Amino acid sequence: MPVSFALELKDKMRSAHKIQIIIAIIGLISAISVAIIANWDKFFPHKVKSPPIVQGSQSENTKSAQAKTTTFIYTPKQFDGRVGKIFVKNTSLYPFKVTLWHPDSESIFRSWVINGTSKKYLSVNGSAISIGNDWGIQIGDSQVKSVDDTSTWTNNEWRVSQNTFFK
Repeated sequence: MPVSFALELKDKMRSAHKIQIIIAIIGLISAISVAIIANWDKFFPHKVKSPPIVQGSQSENTKSAQAKTTTFIYTPKQFDGRVGKIFVKNTSLYPFKVTLWHPDSESIFRSWVINGTSKKYLSVNGSAISIGNDWGIQIGDSQVKSVDDTSTWTNNEWRVSQNTFFK
């Protein structure tokens, strides 16, 4: 009896040591995972996209003026408190891409394709978004402009089309 008891006790101690080692390994993996997640931005820095630089002519009346170009960069307007949904109408037969620029980060918020002769509210996950007058908007590869300068403010919403954007 004493020999079998000693062997049984020895097996239990081995088992207890294995459990302690497994728990220590799990703890180590958890600590490393938390450290990696907490410092993710240092391992993989977020690259902020800068607004596109668009070359545009200073005057379309003369060839000499067309040769002179000016660089346009989106600069957010002062926020005046107006916030509303944005409704886009495509009056052409061809689709175009609409891109919204967030005023705080001066980077692309999101882009949508508006099919020819269609209209819709810009939405995310099926819900129409609301934006302020200080947001930037771009149609195709055009210059980024202020929503306030390119849209009409009607019934607490922004309305934009090629006619209002390229006026």
